[in-house]
Amino acid sequence: ITPDKIKNTNFQFDISILDNFEFENRTISLTEILRKVAQLTPTMKKIKYSQVFDVLNKKGILVKNKDDNGVTRTVATDLAGQYGITNVQKTSVYGKIYTSVGYDINGQKYVLSILNEIK
Repeated sequence: ITPDKIKNTNFQFDISILDNFEFENRTISLTEILRKVAQLTPTMKKIKYSQVFDVLNKKGILVKNKDDNGVTRTVATDLAGQYGITNVQKTSVYGKIYTSVGYDINGQKYVLSILNEIK
């Protein structure tokens, strides 16, 4: 393979969309953040949850843990709190309590700030 045939695998995020991103004054999920980003960048390849998880995992902010039922879930570490990323208790439609990761306005801003780190 010649160097001109090697595809650049770095994701380039147009930071100017931040001007149009509507931050929520409530805790939202990473999926919701990425849905809002996709709406602002319809011609760009969608960012996958796993891509953002990988960056946050390498920074020690998110990890995968098995819950009491043996289900693997993404959880926020203690470090995540300083970025506005926290674990939130939720109840499923079947009445089971589980932990989800929530992003307050600071967490939303942090996620947008790391998008150019996606590989």
